[in-house]
Amino acid sequence: MEGAIRAILERRGISIECSESEQIVSGFEYLGMAPRVSETGLDGEQVHIWLITQNILPLSENELIRWSFEAPQGKHWLLSQRETPTNHVDIDDCDYVIWDPQTVSQWIGNAVLSGDVIAKSANDISGKPDASIDFSETKSAPKLAMRPIIEIRNWLSQRGLDAAQHNPAFLEAKIWEVSGNLLGPNGELERGSWQLFEDPWGRTLSLLEPNETLEGPPELRVISPPEENWLSTSRLSEEASKLLETRRKGDESYSESSIVRSMLLQKWSFESSSARYSETRLLLPAWIIQNPTEIAIHARNGRTYEF
Repeated sequence: MEGAIRAILERRGISIECSESEQIVSGFEYLGMAPRVSETGLDGEQVHIWLITQNILPLSENELIRWSFEAPQGKHWLLSQRETPTNHVDIDDCDYVIWDPQTVSQWIGNAVLSGDVIAKSANDISGKPDASIDFSETKSAPKLAMRPIIEIRNWLSQRGLDAAQHNPAFLEAKIWEVSGNLLGPNGELERGSWQLFEDPWGRTLSLLEPNETLEGPPELRVISPPEENWLSTSRLSEEASKLLETRRKGDESYSESSIVRSMLLQKWSFESSSARYSETRLLLPAWIIQNPTEIAIHARNGRTYEF
């Protein structure tokens, strides 16, 4: 979590300066001081940043008051991994803002889906934190998500929805691992394997390009499409055969005068009878807005879907 916070602020040009004398308060991890962070709504030039570490019990008012006795003077931003008191606790001579776990998760999720930071798997991360987030703690999250194409702030602005509240989420999709033979013009057989991306929301099947997916996505709400949106077995075979059919350069041919040269393109067909399919769950980035009912904004094609 600390690495995620530092990465997001660093990407926005905000550096956290650590204090020479480390602040130690039980259950409250002091991350340092940073210039004004607009999301907090706190006035002033600098703010102390704290991480309230995980605990099975909710954060109590007494714990907050005890923390305030030890905290340095100034303004404070507390990001909590524990459930927080329902009402704001007024503490004399202490100006603070506290975010509950849901707000923190939404903030991190928005940063990932907006492209401010890139989620990486734990195996890809080493050394000091950079503009990447280690979500290895989220063991229940699916393994693969696609990168967003649409920038949500621009999308909303273009439609006069700047003030609309939007929450990050995922739309369910599939990756199909396909193996089989390509049949050449002279009966040649060439074994190959491919990855196909099925988007049940846009009703499309396409070749999956390298580096389009992210490992270790954040734990967000996942929305499943209507069951009838998925491709049937026969339709999948038909569409895959169309996608995997290819044209290759054949032998050169010359006219009688040897002035005109042409290159023949030969058809290589996918042999559907040799095909083997296996599927993997894939998550598509999205945002949920109220307009007035819940609508999902697809972060790949920019279209909206009711669910």
